[in-house]
Amino acid sequence: MAPGTHPVTHAIPLHRTPFEDADSDLVGKALKSGLLVGDGAASHVLAAAARRTLGCSHAFTTPSCTHALELMMRALPLEPGDEVICPSFTFVSAANAVMLAGGRVVFAEVEPDTLNLDPTDAASRITGRTRALITGHYAGVAFGLEELERLAEAHGCAFLEDAAHALGGRFNDQPLGTLGAAGAFSFHGTKNVVSGEGGMFVTSDPEMADRAEIIREKGTDRSRFTRDEIDRYTWQEIGSSYLMSDLLATLVLSQWQRLEAITAARRARFETYQAAFEPLAAAGAVTRPTVPAGCEPAYHIYYVLAETVGARNELASFLRQRGIEASSHYVPLHLSPFAQRALHTRPGMFPVTESVADRLLRLPLYPFLSRDDQQSVVDAVFAFFGRRA
Repeated sequence: MAPGTHPVTHAIPLHRTPFEDADSDLVGKALKSGLLVGDGAASHVLAAAARRTLGCSHAFTTPSCTHALELMMRALPLEPGDEVICPSFTFVSAANAVMLAGGRVVFAEVEPDTLNLDPTDAASRITGRTRALITGHYAGVAFGLEELERLAEAHGCAFLEDAAHALGGRFNDQPLGTLGAAGAFSFHGTKNVVSGEGGMFVTSDPEMADRAEIIREKGTDRSRFTRDEIDRYTWQEIGSSYLMSDLLATLVLSQWQRLEAITAARRARFETYQAAFEPLAAAGAVTRPTVPAGCEPAYHIYYVLAETVGARNELASFLRQRGIEASSHYVPLHLSPFAQRALHTRPGMFPVTESVADRLLRLPLYPFLSRDDQQSVVDAVFAFFGRRA
């Protein structure tokens, strides 16, 4: 897709929900059934589909990925004072989950090519209190998983995956979210498969699964009761309600059936951007995403890194003036007011993280992004850099 002269005649959003008529039909049937409980029949069918697709032993639907991460930390389990290493360049849910479970967050640097947890930097932050390492798969791309697995094993801690961006991605032909002790997926309204809010916790660790099953059912053994393993259920430990409504499970299940097609459509548009922006990358105007060997991404996000924060902000403004939604992403967690108060972090601690956060700009990417609309985005980016030349 070479730059041309496609004017923008309508707004082009950053995200667009990939719903089809089949989704509406199935949701309508679920509404008419009147059976909209949490962890009902649709949730069980979805969990079974996830186990088959992902090759994991256990899958639990949750109200959000945030809840899935909380369930992960409770099921680990964390003890007060246990440390969990995670990137500062990530969404706040992972850090909240650690602290809600009584642990302490230890931030680490990201690797500059993929914006994922840097194994070398993570290794330098391991102490005798380190209980786990948690990596994200930023934009649906995996990096350093073998090194992180070896690092965790060498220090007797767990390797965990925040796979919010990663559904449909693989590393060495293994689904992302299943390479560590546990993974957490998101069905948020911006994700590749959408239920507005929703998530899933997966693991093949039987002990984590047993704890998760009780915690998510308000601390009771109700799941065993519904399987006719016991004649009544009772309170076993402190828990909460981590159940997804069957209405949302139906919506996810409908899209899950075409997950490969959704991923393929996103891949095609990702690769179109990669090829189109090669001249700008060669000229040093932008840096494109890197896909490491062995990684088949989920193609959740397409972004470019501008040379400076000023250039990023100018490009974002230029695109928005033309009806194209473009956005920065995470503010590094170590720069947040809470982290600076509670964890004594400060600016300058993670220079790579701060640099990429300042320069990153996300561009529209979704399965229904038309060729003309994508050409309009490409043309606008080239027009901006042509104007600045």
